[in-house]
Amino acid sequence: MNPEQLRLFEKHHILLWMIWLWGHGLALQKQVRELCVRLGVYASAQMADQAVRELKSAQMLKRQTFVDHKSDMLLLCKGTLALLMEKERRDVSALKKATTNETAMRSVVRLELVSRLVDLLARSDNPQTFGSICMALHRRNCTYTLRLPDLYPFFRDKSEIFGQEEPREYAYQLAQMEASHGKVLHPATPKEPGTSLNPQLLPPSLDRLHRSGVWLEGIYPKEVRFYIYSGSLSGPARMVDKMVLTHTWARSLLPSRVVTVILYTYDEALANRWKAVFLHDCYLEDRLQRLYRIPQGGIHVAVRSLGLGERYCGGAVPV
Repeated sequence: MNPEQLRLFEKHHILLWMIWLWGHGLALQKQVRELCVRLGVYASAQMADQAVRELKSAQMLKRQTFVDHKSDMLLLCKGTLALLMEKERRDVSALKKATTNETAMRSVVRLELVSRLVDLLARSDNPQTFGSICMALHRRNCTYTLRLPDLYPFFRDKSEIFGQEEPREYAYQLAQMEASHGKVLHPATPKEPGTSLNPQLLPPSLDRLHRSGVWLEGIYPKEVRFYIYSGSLSGPARMVDKMVLTHTWARSLLPSRVVTVILYTYDEALANRWKAVFLHDCYLEDRLQRLYRIPQGGIHVAVRSLGLGERYCGGAVPV
């Protein structure tokens, strides 16, 4: 990195960390602009856009077009990644441009969920900053901004929560995640038969849920809450399978708590389609009870629109 790039990194480091931590290296410029202003990083949207222009000019950010072919997605350049990861440039792989709109949409969804958390916390009297939101995500046990390698230390360091009710099951799942994380040479010992509501399903690990597109929103005294983003490709059967995995994991570690799944959609039209299937046609309850023996009310499901098409993409639909 040349001196000018180092100067810009120091000047705009919060914006860059925001893209790296919350967008995983890719972020919609409109969202970054909004969050930067709301969290006091810049005094105005114009100043946030000027920061982006400076970083692009210095080849620290690059752009790609999004769904509507007008909105800009911001992508961290290799040298910027090296600074953020505190590695030599030669030891860092460049981020690939999102090859599908569905891939890019995951980043947009993560930043939108962070924005909603900012909305929630804004009700308090304390001003919100980038640092305070990072702390809130950790304190609330959210996983939607975490990468797969982050899940093992997250699960390990919160043993007082995840291991409180079922310590043997927690120890087993921790060993599974430790093995997949590359921390041990030998796999975990076979699991003894459990007492799952569905004996045919062994509880998945938290990283398996993450790979399936299930994110932990928070753990509360009487509830475990999850987020699932529907995308545009998932069918009802596949979505029910995700909910079953979610229920099985929650019941294996936190059986005293109610399981709530919030299914987020791209826009209101897609939300209405899912509501028709899950909440009006009894498809969800029938499948859960008949195929998986999960009792009525075993999973509380809500369907909500993120409004991404209307707010950011000019009504365009990701394909």
